[in-house]
Amino acid sequence: MLFAISNLSLAQLVCFSDAEKFDKTFNAYLLIGKINKQTYTVTSYNKEYTLHIYNDKLELQKNILLDFLPNKCEWVEAFIYQSNSLVFLYKYIDKGVGYAEFASLNLDGLLKRQSFVFEKKTSLFKGDISEFNWAISEDKKQFVLYNAQQRQNSFQIQYCYNVADSLSAIHTVSVPTNEIALLSKFVLNKDGVLAAFIQDVSASMDKPFSHALATIHLVDKSVGFSSIPMPSNAYAVEHLITPHPVNNQFFLSVIVKAKTRQATKNLQIYQIAEKGAKARMLASYAFNANELFAQTSMSSNFDWQQFHLNTAVCKKDGSFFLELENYFETSRVVNMGGFSVMAFGSAPMSNTKTIREYHYGPLAIFNFDKDGIIKWCSVVDKEQFSQDDEGYFSSYATVLSGGNLLYFYSTIGANKIRGQFVSVDAITGKLDLEPLRAYKNETSDWVPRNSLQISANELLIPCIKKKQLYLTKLIF
Repeated sequence: MLFAISNLSLAQLVCFSDAEKFDKTFNAYLLIGKINKQTYTVTSYNKEYTLHIYNDKLELQKNILLDFLPNKCEWVEAFIYQSNSLVFLYKYIDKGVGYAEFASLNLDGLLKRQSFVFEKKTSLFKGDISEFNWAISEDKKQFVLYNAQQRQNSFQIQYCYNVADSLSAIHTVSVPTNEIALLSKFVLNKDGVLAAFIQDVSASMDKPFSHALATIHLVDKSVGFSSIPMPSNAYAVEHLITPHPVNNQFFLSVIVKAKTRQATKNLQIYQIAEKGAKARMLASYAFNANELFAQTSMSSNFDWQQFHLNTAVCKKDGSFFLELENYFETSRVVNMGGFSVMAFGSAPMSNTKTIREYHYGPLAIFNFDKDGIIKWCSVVDKEQFSQDDEGYFSSYATVLSGGNLLYFYSTIGANKIRGQFVSVDAITGKLDLEPLRAYKNETSDWVPRNSLQISANELLIPCIKKKQLYLTKLIF
């Protein structure tokens, strides 16, 4: 169904696909992207994966069974590569052996190439393949599969990266170090440089770093460790690694907290050169109204400590946008009345139930210049509350559109769920709110956090309602 929305400056058209049976407890979906007016998604039912191809009005054109994907996949990711193929990266365990694989399909969904990348005997008790992973550059023109291993006195990574429409041979880089722990997946920039946040966990007193950003250049196999000067009595709570869009630099946004009770968190921003050396701290801000949130009009009674890193977008001039979302979880035990009957011979127990509650509050958008100074801060004052759903329908989606930043979220907790668009001017930070009117006044259970921007002016959002899945495309 396709319809127009009048008197709406942001979203002019909304497109709905037909609904299909879906249970988010047992089934899964994957949004791939759009090319040549065709939109690609994948759904998984009973461990079988199906590729769906839609036209520009989200009318289903083809369903293709992806029988090359094992039904034991632990993780699958897919994207459009070089405007002529679909790339699938996936890993799984079969009979105690872990595998990481790569597959390439043409735009009609036909398999072109499939490769085993890594194979490893898994631990009898651990039974996972966490060392296998992959990284994809933001422009989707570079990707790499890797096997990162940490040993007591060495750091080793085996990797394959894309060459033309296939993968290279396996390369190995091993560097003597103290015992370290990877604190994140690797991030890949457009020039083939991998970066990951690491921590020295050895007992040695002679440490070249305690925290650092490790970088690996895939072409010349050079490795660098940029030392992050973090206080010894503090630890990193969260972090984001953001590649510079032009040169081989990275920005690290990290939330630091002291190892004491009720300590105030700090936001620190670092600039890291590709080849290593000491990272340059651009700025450090305390999580309070006097520093980080000084430019906002939020109440001083607000809990500043519940803001968490979400997204970072770097511009060509070195300035960047940083998004922090306020969220927290609570739980409470409710007496349901009466007693629950236990096994024969056991005493009855009171009938109680634990309810988990998910609170997603305001979104703060910061515009930092290239030196880490806050140019403006805007707050999207949303409030989303749900119970026992892991916040599945909460949070928001970010859309990059010309000179504006667009945000879409649902008004969770109201009698009727409504979509809300917010436009933020990238120069001034001025907000412009526009409600999205649902088709025929029906509600839609949007899943904004899993949405995908498929073109400069289109956002694809999954909707799940009454065990049915359908897609919504917002054209603005």
